[in-house]
Amino acid sequence: MLGDDEASVIGRIAMRAHAGESDPIHAGTTICAGLVAVPPAMLFSPDGETAIAAVVAGYETVIRIGEALGSSRLLGMGWWPTAVLGAAGAAAATARARGLNALDTRNAIALALVQSGGLGTGAPQAPESRNLVAANCVRTGVEAAEAAAGGIAGPPEPLTGDRGFLSAFGLESSPEKLLEALGDDWKIAATSLKSFPCALQAQSALAALSDLVSRHQLTAEDVVTIEIGLPAAMRRIVDRPGAPETRFGAAASLQFLAAACLLDGDVLPARMQDDRRGTPEMRAAMDKVRVVHAAELDAALPAAWPARVRITATGGEFSVECRVPPGHPEAPLAMTVTVDRFRVFSAGQIDDTAQDRMVDAVSGLSDLTDMTTISAPLRALF
Repeated sequence: MLGDDEASVIGRIAMRAHAGESDPIHAGTTICAGLVAVPPAMLFSPDGETAIAAVVAGYETVIRIGEALGSSRLLGMGWWPTAVLGAAGAAAATARARGLNALDTRNAIALALVQSGGLGTGAPQAPESRNLVAANCVRTGVEAAEAAAGGIAGPPEPLTGDRGFLSAFGLESSPEKLLEALGDDWKIAATSLKSFPCALQAQSALAALSDLVSRHQLTAEDVVTIEIGLPAAMRRIVDRPGAPETRFGAAASLQFLAAACLLDGDVLPARMQDDRRGTPEMRAAMDKVRVVHAAELDAALPAAWPARVRITATGGEFSVECRVPPGHPEAPLAMTVTVDRFRVFSAGQIDDTAQDRMVDAVSGLSDLTDMTTISAPLRALF
């Protein structure tokens, strides 16, 4: 991961995207599909039309395999689904971007699958380890495509063959989902973009809290308590009342994130930096936040990611429930919001001029003849 080869560079870009908690996720499979598909598509594609096809190839591959496996169940077994399946998506995106033929593309995906792995163990306590795993699975996929292009073959039936991928984890699989409605049901349309740079499990709560604070013009001084009710599976990930020791820990602490939203009216990456996480005002705001189990919301998962927020303030009590967060397929973000989020999330890493050029390039991606406007600022990060 420390080398200067293309696979290492793309792995580090993926690591940066995941570390910033800005990567899209497919809720049904719990796979960060954008993390594995977008970096190789942006850096290897010769033009925008190819880049679009490569992104779609990566999304379709990793999500369809995830649906066939039932990858969300891996979490309870200690595996991180993105790490287990991500290399296959990165391999597919790389293969399409580089123009590999059908046989070499099959071999690329097969070679990626035989190297699959990646535990979810310890992610809340050591989130930096998760970022390294993210980088490694993308790098593995890129290297698998490079190997296939060089003539190395993978197993001919990597998914459903003898001791194939779909049987390796002891789960009952649904191989028919691999090709079900292929070309009609686009999985990329079922992924969620994040409105806030943090864990998906916190998004609905933050949207609800932001709505209440804005609608009732509440300040931190007005608020006495904030109670956030979540399904048990969501609460388990983001109920972290202690002061976060790292910015990665902050992105997974709903107490911290709610306090930031109350103080700033948004969740900004700058608030997660070392010199701002533990300020007296932040500690005081965090003390007002309580995250509880709302059992009546459990059944909504995974179709929805609900949260109920109740604020007790000096002027009364206010509550609202958010079924799906902004950016969910049922509540897509407007392009203007997506552009704003890109600028906020990349501030301090990509300068304003490069941001402007990247926005223009992506807005006209299908007609873009040179990907340098997008790829050069990404490479310059390292």
